[in-house]
Amino acid sequence: MDTTKIADSDTLLHSVVRIKAGDANDPKFVHSGTGFFYVFECNEGHIPAIISNRHVLCDKSWLQFHVAEKDNNHNRILGAPIRVTGRSDQFAIIGHPDPDVDLAAASFSGFPEALEQNGKSIHATFLSKKLFPPENMIRELRTGINVSMIGFPVGLMDEVNNLPVARRGALATPYFANYMGRSDFVADIAAFPGSSGSPVFATFDNIRPDGRGGVAFGPGRISYFLGILHSGPVMAADGEIIQAPVPTNYAISRTSIMIHLGYCVKSHRIDEFLPEILKRLDAERPSGV
Repeated sequence: MDTTKIADSDTLLHSVVRIKAGDANDPKFVHSGTGFFYVFECNEGHIPAIISNRHVLCDKSWLQFHVAEKDNNHNRILGAPIRVTGRSDQFAIIGHPDPDVDLAAASFSGFPEALEQNGKSIHATFLSKKLFPPENMIRELRTGINVSMIGFPVGLMDEVNNLPVARRGALATPYFANYMGRSDFVADIAAFPGSSGSPVFATFDNIRPDGRGGVAFGPGRISYFLGILHSGPVMAADGEIIQAPVPTNYAISRTSIMIHLGYCVKSHRIDEFLPEILKRLDAERPSGV
């Protein structure tokens, strides 16, 4: 499993997966969101998962993940997605241990086996903590730095090639500050229903902070995994600004207008899932193993 630092934007496109989900209260209602492949690294080895928002994955009647197939040379096949569907309990959903953090993880362990039964192999590019901005870079991620967000706004994607949409924006608050006292930052970027769970990256082209207060020059691009979109401010009909989760459906009241700012939880909160994941793995092991 390749968890090396990813610098190529086309490769980052392969890290996300479109998620559809059944409404627990209305079987005719379908939600849509974004998730991404992530690998936890620990003494037990690599533990793969799909990460998204809590409001995307939790309390749903069924879940469907649109994944890509790979060929015998391990290259991604550009074609219609493979749909992995099941009851929500079949994916062993874990909510973030902090109930105020809008993140959840779905087990990836059963995906390869399910596809192999049909003679197919899944292609997945995994993000990992190696992509988090290093400590000496945190102060360099100031307001105005370019960011990109990859996902499926209003469910849009290249259906023929199973590819998501990438959008660009900027940091609206400095990354080193915790917005409103939470482990969040704000991105000046258009966020729509279906964008929930999209990973956000800081991207530098040919110039980048050197971590010492200066800049380094050179060809190519480097991306740091900053966080995950979970909500944004909306303007009500009376002009009041309120925070609301980025919707997972398109039936939005026209009296509420999203103002194209995204609230994102910082990426380091992902690894707080690991103790609960390890606890579940221990419980699933046969006695005496």
